[in-house]
Amino acid sequence: MEYKTNYFIQSYASRTWENYRQLKQIHEEDLRFKQCSVFEVTQLINSFFGILIVPFEASKPFKDKNKPENTIKSYRSSLRKMKSADEDAIKKISSLIEKLNLDHRYYNDYPFDKKNVDLLPILFLERLRNALSHGGDTGLRFFPTTVSPEEDDAVSCISSVIFVDKSKDGSFVVELSIDEMESLLELLHTIFTKYQIVDKLEAGKYNKNIEELRTLMREESSNM
Repeated sequence: MEYKTNYFIQSYASRTWENYRQLKQIHEEDLRFKQCSVFEVTQLINSFFGILIVPFEASKPFKDKNKPENTIKSYRSSLRKMKSADEDAIKKISSLIEKLNLDHRYYNDYPFDKKNVDLLPILFLERLRNALSHGGDTGLRFFPTTVSPEEDDAVSCISSVIFVDKSKDGSFVVELSIDEMESLLELLHTIFTKYQIVDKLEAGKYNKNIEELRTLMREESSNM
């Protein structure tokens, strides 16, 4: 597959999903022969790290230190753009949030999220991103849970993952089953393969930054 720097996010999302899909096929084949050569849930969690953190970081607006309100406006604008990438996928995420709420597996008291209900599906994704990328007093902010095996000689399996995003502004907690995480990963793949992020990854600017970094390393190496 051709690699284009100015379409890095789209390619990255597509490749992340394809890698997971291929690995899961290997796992399903293993089950037929009662063996285990790959770990699909570990790969699912790893895929979440990549497909949530990388696109959100790439799409964040540049901060306007003189006018913070401009940063907030740009932030809302980027979220709305992300939301419009695939309306069907966004509706499915909204339905998932409703289901989680009914099942008492969802909590969110962030004022910003309550105020911007139209952006809730995208904010839901960002809260998951925060849970993966931010530590806290507990170390990790995501917690895999296991279910006890029915057979004595069987091993415990991860059945769900609890994600937590806490700050001075509010708290977000959600518990996703492995099937829900897999469905969400596919939806994220759909959204980010269609979402055009070019502000920070425009080809000319990207190549210029790479050359500046290489120049810096060459200068630093010569001074050692």
